[in-house]
Amino acid sequence: MGDSSHSKQIAKGAFWTLAGAGSIKFISFIYVIILARFAPPSIVGTFYLALGILGIFEIFADLGLRSSLSRYVPFFIGKDEKIKLAMLIKIIYTAVIIVSCCVTIFVFFASDLVAGYFGDNTADLAIALKLLAPYLIVSMLLSTNTTLLSALKDIRRANLFYVFQNFIKLLATVLLFFFLGVTIFSITVGFLISFIFAAIISIFYAIPHIKKFLGYSDNSKISFVPFFVEIFSFGLMLTLVSSLSVLISNIDRIMIGYFIGGEAVAVYTIAATFATIVMIIPSSFTAMFFPLVTELLGKEKKPEARSICNTSVRWSVFAGIPLAIVLIIFSSSLLRMFYGDAYAIGGNVLTLFALGLLIRSFTFVHSFVLAGLRLVKLELKIGILTLFVNLVLNWFLIPLWGIEGAAVASAISLIFASLCLIYYTKKVIGFAFPVDSLKAFFAGALALVIILFLKPYIGEIITMLPDVGEGVLSEFIFKFFRLLIFGALFAIAGAIYTIVLFLLRAFNSEDVEILESAMRRAKIPNNFIELISKIFNYGVGKIHG
Repeated sequence: MGDSSHSKQIAKGAFWTLAGAGSIKFISFIYVIILARFAPPSIVGTFYLALGILGIFEIFADLGLRSSLSRYVPFFIGKDEKIKLAMLIKIIYTAVIIVSCCVTIFVFFASDLVAGYFGDNTADLAIALKLLAPYLIVSMLLSTNTTLLSALKDIRRANLFYVFQNFIKLLATVLLFFFLGVTIFSITVGFLISFIFAAIISIFYAIPHIKKFLGYSDNSKISFVPFFVEIFSFGLMLTLVSSLSVLISNIDRIMIGYFIGGEAVAVYTIAATFATIVMIIPSSFTAMFFPLVTELLGKEKKPEARSICNTSVRWSVFAGIPLAIVLIIFSSSLLRMFYGDAYAIGGNVLTLFALGLLIRSFTFVHSFVLAGLRLVKLELKIGILTLFVNLVLNWFLIPLWGIEGAAVASAISLIFASLCLIYYTKKVIGFAFPVDSLKAFFAGALALVIILFLKPYIGEIITMLPDVGEGVLSEFIFKFFRLLIFGALFAIAGAIYTIVLFLLRAFNSEDVEILESAMRRAKIPNNFIELISKIFNYGVGKIHG
């Protein structure tokens, strides 16, 4: 009965995360197309370089305390330690506001000095850093509020805020382009405005929970100093871990900007960003995992936590492979279709990133296991090793192979991190990668071969698209047709992949249960749910241990 309840929670969280992530990616997709089509690559590259630099400073904008919410809120709820919840909220919100303001001021005044290290685009980069400096405050506030809601399993609202933020970003950027022209000012201000609006709205939804927790406050029953030391030390460790993750995510772009220039940053960033859609569905099935497993560990229910681990890993594998197949096979064509000829040279970057992110998505759960057990030192060890591999490879490969060298470095780093997570998670708590997922890998390989065989015929269909003329409206109509083609490619890959999974009987009864829960959450009629469940039951093999 417990497994059924947890499966429903995973399905609920996955549904809202998938809906939110899908909406965010679609809006961001349109946003990046507008940037790529209307702004010169040099301006786009400067904007993304500024964001990469800000990402480094963002590490220090909350001392890691914000991330402590994910771990401690469900843990204290599981332990029914209400007074600690109240003090936790006080410490984290106070620290986030004060520290983010200090870091913002520093970035604003240091922007000219930082920009001076990046050659010809110094002036525009300095402007972008100054304009984006307040982003650190509003981003931290928005992230803190959404982290709190996610820790309380309110995945729906946590995702809606970022859907709203991305919509405002798109709308504000288009309006600023129209009234002020396509400049670095228009892009950065549009980006900043979106976070300001989203942060303000998130406050109204977070305040009821904050007031509720603060109502538990009773300082006479808990010693502040030991508690603060525990939270701060854990937050400091999380800062070190997250700093490594941020460095790994941004160091390639910063080094490309240093070695090559802004236009290369634009091509690389757009290709790498496009590749992140591989993680949309896998991340949806792990969205509810962290607060749920942390709460279970707080209640010392480790067998149930391991069961959820197996389910989440299996669905990450099922869900990530079809999109990756499309991105890997049609990389250059997709970049040319959506962003133009100037970005088609990033095809190899897209292929390598899609492969690396796909493999990394299979070990999201392993990361959450280590975090849920507070094995932060182990995460730190993995992060240091991965960063070292990433830095060394980027330093040697970017001068040698350009943006492809950076993509190779990133893909190898992602795979290396995944292997470390699998090894250490099994070594520490005995959680092994589910053997039954091997069927999904075999099905993916077979589907990849089939799509490769069909690629020439699909390419001919793409070239038969009608010319819709010139102008902004025609451009959007043309992109709509391309989006339909991309959807069709994904549907073909998904269908072939699913058929192979059926033939291999790779599903189990819990998978069918999760699918049913997700369809009910989506308000799908019961008759259709029963039909789909009956079909999927034919693909259920032996019970997996």
